[in-house]
Amino acid sequence: MMPRQGLVVEWRNRSSGWTALVAYVNDVNGRNKLIVEWFRASELWPVATDPNQRGRYNGTDEPDR
Repeated sequence: MMPRQGLVVEWRNRSSGWTALVAYVNDVNGRNKLIVEWFRASELWPVATDPNQRGRYNGTDEPDR
């Protein structure tokens, strides 16, 4: 799956580890669709808190160019 920015709605600690319920928007055939699904915590990483500023999304402090 391609990286996307999303919103963690809920965290759960299960015997298999932490999981997060994440909401994100996916472009499906030119139409935006809201997707809500569970991910393992190891599949997530933080992004910049201001979605209007770029950077950190690609794992660095340098803004995308």
